[in-house]
Amino acid sequence: MNVHISGTSVTLGALEADGVLLIDCEINPPAPGGVEGIKLNVPAFPINFDMTIFSPGGLTLFVSRSHP
Repeated sequence: MNVHISGTSVTLGALEADGVLLIDCEINPPAPGGVEGIKLNVPAFPINFDMTIFSPGGLTLFVSRSHP
């Protein structure tokens, strides 16, 4: 889904940007090898939550591998 994000950077102050959010969530805990989580891409900034992982308990985890 397309999203509009607003937030505050410690160094840049107030920021707004458009991004794309993908949610991968099963109703029950995923089968072995399955993944759950989100992917959020914000092209205007180096913010990219781009990894989903196996979650044996069915918890959705947000993982950021880069940030401003």
